[in-house]
Amino acid sequence: MNNFDKHYGQIITPISSELNKHGISLIFIGGVIRDFLINETYSSDLDIEIISEKNDLVWVMETVKKVLIDLGVSKIDFLPFNIVRFMYKNYEIELSVGRKETHIENDYSHKNFTVTYCLDDNFAVKWKRRDITINAIGYDFNKKKLIDPFDGEKDIKNKTLRPISESFYMDPVRLLRIVRFRSEEHTSELQSPDHLV
Repeated sequence: MNNFDKHYGQIITPISSELNKHGISLIFIGGVIRDFLINETYSSDLDIEIISEKNDLVWVMETVKKVLIDLGVSKIDFLPFNIVRFMYKNYEIELSVGRKETHIENDYSHKNFTVTYCLDDNFAVKWKRRDITINAIGYDFNKKKLIDPFDGEKDIKNKTLRPISESFYMDPVRLLRIVRFRSEEHTSELQSPDHLV
């Protein structure tokens, strides 16, 4: 991950350093990690999860907002599910608070869940809501450590698309993502169980 650190360090270090002063850490998650592990592709779209020593969601969001403003970020969008989107050094960055999702029985819509926000580092619990294992690999920028609670890196090596949990089947949009992964050049070799396509 040395090349990953070199590339993204120049972008994220100013933000990370300031947030660290408040006990807030940043964890890269999802596509940016997946694509780097598959073929060392660098994305300009960064999904980063916030963890905090202080379990106070309002305080964390206010602190993130203040740090970004102090760093000269002029346009900050606050999206549903405590997601903060902004442009920084020509990168679109989304900072989000981890969450657990509880699915509503017999509801197969794309918004068929209730949410509990989590600022801790229990990734096996929080990332269970993600669709497939290769999208549930994180990278702790401070500790320089890969976080892989569902063996997504192994699935990348084995070229396998594997759902994390039964909740995968509760959201039909996730099946479309499997089709998309199989059609994209850098992930077209990935195989999925027959019952997913």
